[in-house]
Amino acid sequence: MLFQGLRSTIGRDYMIEPDDVRRTKAALVQTGDYDPSRGGGVDGTPDRGLFQAIETFQGREGLKVDGLMRPNGETDRALRQASARAEGAKTVQPDPRRAAEDPGEAAREARLKQLAAANQKKYDARRRQAAQTAQAASADAPEARPVRDPARMSDPAFGAWSTPAAEDAAESISGMPVPAYRDQVVSPAELARWSQVLDEQGAGPNERRALQEFFVAEGGARSHPGSETHAGITKTTLGLIASKNYGEVAGLKPKELQPEQRAELLRRYHSVEGDKKSLSSAGGIPALKTIPSPEAAAALLDSFYAAPDVDTRVDVIQNAINAVKPGAVAVDGLFGPKTLAAFARLAGDPKTRSALLDRLADERIKDVDASTAIRQSEKVGWRKRIDHFRFRK
Repeated sequence: MLFQGLRSTIGRDYMIEPDDVRRTKAALVQTGDYDPSRGGGVDGTPDRGLFQAIETFQGREGLKVDGLMRPNGETDRALRQASARAEGAKTVQPDPRRAAEDPGEAAREARLKQLAAANQKKYDARRRQAAQTAQAASADAPEARPVRDPARMSDPAFGAWSTPAAEDAAESISGMPVPAYRDQVVSPAELARWSQVLDEQGAGPNERRALQEFFVAEGGARSHPGSETHAGITKTTLGLIASKNYGEVAGLKPKELQPEQRAELLRRYHSVEGDKKSLSSAGGIPALKTIPSPEAAAALLDSFYAAPDVDTRVDVIQNAINAVKPGAVAVDGLFGPKTLAAFARLAGDPKTRSALLDRLADERIKDVDASTAIRQSEKVGWRKRIDHFRFRK
């Protein structure tokens, strides 16, 4: 049978559709990588043999060996081609179920809705599992660590996730706890949901951490009081990016965006051509992978998002670099490959990384204190946010 691609991600930490498992196993039998007699057979169960077979296939094809397959990702495409060769086919016929990848606007919208539904289905299953874990933990270990704030038990946004075991389950999905300065605002469940969206879209470790931190800093998926800003996205930003390079969200309000659209919009915000005062002039979000530390990448990105004046935010970054290594970069307010490379070099050494993040926070706070655009009552919140990005243990 010709393998025609995945509809959902296959990975050890994912909720996987049985049909995808069954068809992937069949294709790996064709390539000689999966032995049904040693695994669970060609069925819908994602057994250990499946992931070992994927890794064997990836190694032979020169791909990243991680046991992970994403729809239309490198491993998915390579397996389709290998299956076609095994079947003696000259070309891989398109799967009609993948029509949602058509570049037409209606198809894109349909694809986004499918992603949202699939993510929600997976997340709901994990939430139920975590709730069961929480109940078991409460019964077996009543002395377990206390909830950070019992008042949160009555907040629907936290719900059953306010139990210690359930919070731990959510944190295992996110790979990080909700930072203390925001743990009364953002729930572990919200962060886990956002993390799954980033994973589904193939975010690398630096991009994932940076956008997780942004989500937390902006208060999660909430609207800001007295404005149309939602999850940190303003009406102005949405309109700008829609007109520049993301037309499919034109006409929507920030609160109407799907999580997948929010993530994509945040990426495109840093890809506006000609903006030499943003990350776009150094390669946009993908440039974060050149920084040897996810924490440093997150601190850099937040320096662009949370700045009282867009005209001085690059100066702030350059001043911080020069405070650690005098004369490393010219303070010209333009963020390009040289400034990025200097930042990455300092972030690569644990000793200079700590100094860099401290100096960056100091320069950002100095910029906030000097700003007349921010009310004095709001500056306390700004300082707490910026201080977090020192990432002190």
